[in-house]
Amino acid sequence: MYDYQLVRLTESQAKAEQEALAKADEVFFKHSTLKRQEEEMNEKFLQTKAQLEEYKEKFYKDKKSLESDHDSYVKIKEKTESEIKEQLDIQKQRELTVNEALQ
Repeated sequence: MYDYQLVRLTESQAKAEQEALAKADEVFFKHSTLKRQEEEMNEKFLQTKAQLEEYKEKFYKDKKSLESDHDSYVKIKEKTESEIKEQLDIQKQRELTVNEALQ
């Protein structure tokens, strides 16, 4: 009977060993899958971060250009309005001079 118990114990140990190896393979597969997915996500993150930096740089460059264009527009507008006001004042003065001369 003792020999039978040893054989059975050995079969039990072999079965437990096979189950442990299967579990280890499963854990290794899950770990390697997760590691690969982590690397892919890190790569995508870095690409997205670089693209975001590129967009930010372009945005601020465009913003600066638009602000410069707006400032130029405001200066030209003010200068034009000032010149028009001067011309209107000169015209009024001429009209007053002509009206006084006619009277």
